[in-house]
Amino acid sequence: STETPFGARIIETVTRYDALVYCGSPVTAEEAIKVLRSDLDTEHHPAVVHALEQLSETSDLFNKPCATDEELADVAG
Repeated sequence: STETPFGARIIETVTRYDALVYCGSPVTAEEAIKVLRSDLDTEHHPAVVHALEQLSETSDLFNKPCATDEELADVAG
């Protein structure tokens, strides 16, 4: 069996989060994390979901549709 590369799982998880929060009938960041947690190990790596959850709790960038270049630069340090 072939395992999905870790980098690909990061992209899958962030893409799914983005789709849940910003597309169609958007849900809250908390609801999106619950959905991601329901797919742990089968689609989403637990460490990736945990990191995304931490970022969504501590950064305003994850709770609004668009971040400016300046905001992204501030987060990146």
